[in-house]
Amino acid sequence: MRQSKGNSLLSENMPKLVEYFTRVYGEEYKSKIEDRLYNTIFVFMDSDKKGYMLDSERLDEVEDVIGNDIVFEYVGYAKDWGIEAAGNFVTAYFDKPNQTVNVCIMPESDKCNDAVLIHELGHIIQSDVKFDGRELKTHTGFMVSKFNVDLYSRTTESIDVFNPVEFEQMEYLNEVINDYLTLKVVKLMEQNNFKLFDNEKTTSLYSLAFPALQDFIDRVDTRLVNSGFRGKVKILSKFVGGKQFTKFLDDLYFLFKKFGKDRIYIENFLKENNLSAYGLMREKDISWLPEKVRQYIELCNEIENDIGDYKENELVMLPSDDKDEKEI
Repeated sequence: MRQSKGNSLLSENMPKLVEYFTRVYGEEYKSKIEDRLYNTIFVFMDSDKKGYMLDSERLDEVEDVIGNDIVFEYVGYAKDWGIEAAGNFVTAYFDKPNQTVNVCIMPESDKCNDAVLIHELGHIIQSDVKFDGRELKTHTGFMVSKFNVDLYSRTTESIDVFNPVEFEQMEYLNEVINDYLTLKVVKLMEQNNFKLFDNEKTTSLYSLAFPALQDFIDRVDTRLVNSGFRGKVKILSKFVGGKQFTKFLDDLYFLFKKFGKDRIYIENFLKENNLSAYGLMREKDISWLPEKVRQYIELCNEIENDIGDYKENELVMLPSDDKDEKEI
């Protein structure tokens, strides 16, 4: 069966992608990275037709995933996406409930860009499933889902893990950290003149939080990777302290709710005036800034302060395994 251009490019260049991800995430995760990237089902959307459309060259492989044999029902989830959307999900087959199944949805190569692809792959390499005979738990980074599963009747019932606000808070945290780390992969690719798709790189919503979080992420990125691969947000909460971590999640949530729609305006103002949000956070007087930009910088400072009081020696004291970690 003929592959689409996108699938051909990925097949040819997968060893390079594994190399760059391993250089950012660490040699200890190489086997997990290889397993996830080589076994992901990639679906490239047909960008020449209106509405939701799967790439016909890959439809045969995808049918096994979107049928009744899968724990997570795929079609309803995908119908809400626009034709140029990208995303991923993790699930399992009823016949093999302990085997992780990853699906990555991308626009066809004429709409695809490397930053979006690498972002989705970053989620995929931090995904897993666990089945205890009755309950299936999946995680993609810190985003955890649970299902009661009856293998005999092949039925599932979703279990609420987060309330709606907690879900959004965890999603923002998960997306920001994933975006920040995967952009390191993209930078490595650019430094080595390695490119898959020719389309221009776009900025993402999640870059709004980079100025507030970049020092923290850079200082503890090894532990961030570890906690993301294990789906254990409580590891991060131990860095910051329970009450401070709750405030941090609240402030991060508020950042996107208040300034998400103003991201382009803020980015353009900073670019046109040769300014950086990170640099402005170090200025004593920012009263001269436009109100929205000033409020944004003030909130970035607040978020940085939320997570800025942890002690360096606490990093080495945290457990490196799951023995004393409760489930989320």
